[in-house]
Amino acid sequence: MKNLNLQFGRFVALIAIMFTVSVVKANDLDNSVSMNNFHIKEVSSIDTNALNIWELNYGNINKGVHIEKNFTNNGTEYIVRGEFFEVRYVNNKNGFGVREIQTRNAKVNEQISYAVIDQKQMENQRIISPKGISDEKALNLIASYLPDLVRNNYKHILR
Repeated sequence: MKNLNLQFGRFVALIAIMFTVSVVKANDLDNSVSMNNFHIKEVSSIDTNALNIWELNYGNINKGVHIEKNFTNNGTEYIVRGEFFEVRYVNNKNGFGVREIQTRNAKVNEQISYAVIDQKQMENQRIISPKGISDEKALNLIASYLPDLVRNNYKHILR
């Protein structure tokens, strides 16, 4: 009888572990899907001089990041701002890729933004396209590549 109780206890423990693992895996799958499920809509704001402003949301939430379009001497830049990070994507005749935000345009504390942004991914995304691209393509590439820029332990701030 003691052996039977021990075997039953092991069986229940095994089922509990399998259930926990499946829930964690399902959550990971849901998180990866939600990063691919994004919505971009144009918004208006009187707080900035940007030419266009878009809100980027992942999944079905209303907590998004803002993308501000500006012209510079070197082409077009898209400043991407969240509550805890900011970067800029530069689009010109030499290509499209990510850069650090310029100090004069920064609104988020530099140390906080640096902690959230994965510097290796910044280098990997320096050239996403070898030539200039349209606004629509730029916005879609930003939405696709931005989750990779955010360190894994901070991805929740995009959702």
